[in-house]
Amino acid sequence: MGAFNWIELQERCPACQQVTKIHAQTHMCSDFDGDESGRFCDRTYQVGQRMAWWSASDPRFSEWNAGRTAIGDDHRDLECCYSTCASCSASLYVLLAFNACTPSKVIEIGLEEQWPKEHLR
Repeated sequence: MGAFNWIELQERCPACQQVTKIHAQTHMCSDFDGDESGRFCDRTYQVGQRMAWWSASDPRFSEWNAGRTAIGDDHRDLECCYSTCASCSASLYVLLAFNACTPSKVIEIGLEEQWPKEHLR
């Protein structure tokens, strides 16, 4: 059982074509440990909102993106996330870009059965 957080999006679902809430499960900045604000898991964030994590001076800070795919020299990381449409309950994936401890951009949304092969499940 792993720790995870949620990224809540307002996007068009590829299954029902409704603009609705989509909940994406991310392992970025996720840990059963935490700080005075609580555990670093089971929290909900929006794109552009910095996620709670260790301070940059803490040796654990660099673990915020353990096991993810780094891209380019701009220090962004990608994660393909299991996701669900709030309107039709379709099983989806959301490919998110993260910069430091912030989900910065939605790259792609699709049906779970079309999960991009280059990303771990």
